[in-house]
Amino acid sequence: MEYQSISLRQRQQHLETCRQAIAYYNPLMEKRIADLGKQVILGQIKAEDMKYLGRDITRCFIEKSVSESDIPLEKLLLLILFKILTFVPGEWESRAKQAQLQSRRAYVHQTIYTSFIRCPLEELEFNLPFDVVHESSYRLWESLGGERLAEINPFLDEQHTRKNSEFPHFVDLMQGFVAYCSRRLFFDLYPEKNQKEVESELRVCTNNPYTKPRKRVEKLVAIHGEKVLLEIPSRWRELSKSV
Repeated sequence: MEYQSISLRQRQQHLETCRQAIAYYNPLMEKRIADLGKQVILGQIKAEDMKYLGRDITRCFIEKSVSESDIPLEKLLLLILFKILTFVPGEWESRAKQAQLQSRRAYVHQTIYTSFIRCPLEELEFNLPFDVVHESSYRLWESLGGERLAEINPFLDEQHTRKNSEFPHFVDLMQGFVAYCSRRLFFDLYPEKNQKEVESELRVCTNNPYTKPRKRVEKLVAIHGEKVLLEIPSRWRELSKSV
């Protein structure tokens, strides 16, 4: 079901509230990581409407390709391709729509995207503290030396990535890291209502896609202590072999 009743003004107001939540929670997350022994700066994380997700992924991918190219003609062709993708409806639109229906929020390239067609505004507002910490934990992964999912696979092409035997382990450890951080490490940062929601998920929700990855990370924490979280993003290949 699409919740088209969320007006443009309500969307803008919610995104501003999301930016305020990011500004509140990110320094607390940085402090918690500092307590583990590592200074990190999450930097500026933006908040945008998820309907722009596909466009932004395409733009970032092309900008990265342009910056790494030394061939003037290739740069010109890529810039032209960017203009075509920007002004002509294409595959990025259908991918963005699919993402909006599947997820409440998503993180890509230092931006938290919010879907306004998947659930009512009340649900978005209720889950905002948890969602901001959860999505910001992807930025934490990057800040600790982890690779970006969108750079490994810019268009999230599942058929292509299945050919890479390492990719499932990368996704598993990354999602497990994010799930552990948002449900364990930063649990006490949430308001009581969100703490109860997380406790309920941890107690009864076995079908959550983050459950198995989180348990892998919990095993690593049990073996090495919570400081292993500082190493998982840069050592996921090695550490994934032990759990």
